[in-house]
Amino acid sequence: MADELGNDIAWRFWLWQDGGGDHAQRQLWDCWRLSGILDVRWRRRRCRRYSNIDFTPTTQGDNQPNDLAPDTDTILCRLMEAIEAVHQAFGTPCPENLPFYNGLVYPLMTISLEVSHLKKRPDWEQTLDEVRCRIEENSPFRLAGIAFKLLDDAWVGESSDFDIEDAAREMGVEIALL
Repeated sequence: MADELGNDIAWRFWLWQDGGGDHAQRQLWDCWRLSGILDVRWRRRRCRRYSNIDFTPTTQGDNQPNDLAPDTDTILCRLMEAIEAVHQAFGTPCPENLPFYNGLVYPLMTISLEVSHLKKRPDWEQTLDEVRCRIEENSPFRLAGIAFKLLDDAWVGESSDFDIEDAAREMGVEIALL
């Protein structure tokens, strides 16, 4: 769906309202919604690399596809606010908080692939590292560790165009972010 021309998935994610719940649940919802926008844009960039589909940039020098959702910097700011809110709300390590941290793996993956933006914000890097450490310490799932290894590879390349799916296949692992 994300690769279909004329289908403004990013805008639909932007307009999608939360389903209620307490403050932390709404923040986790925002993490997923905003991550969906980043993922759609990443997939469009990837599609553009491998095909002749024209995703006309919104402005000169802008590498984002033309969609109606706010620019990536705005999405990243909002996503970081939501991740920080969830991290603070469930910062006490205990079994009851583990599902919320497992719920941050996808948002952590999508925001961490925006390497060029994150390199400009060391404070964000620190928060993401703290969240990642909490997940690694408490998650019973091996997949989180593999995903984080792939993110380390993305940071070595220092590009937001790292193809995490190809890198996973090279490791003999299949991942699907959406």
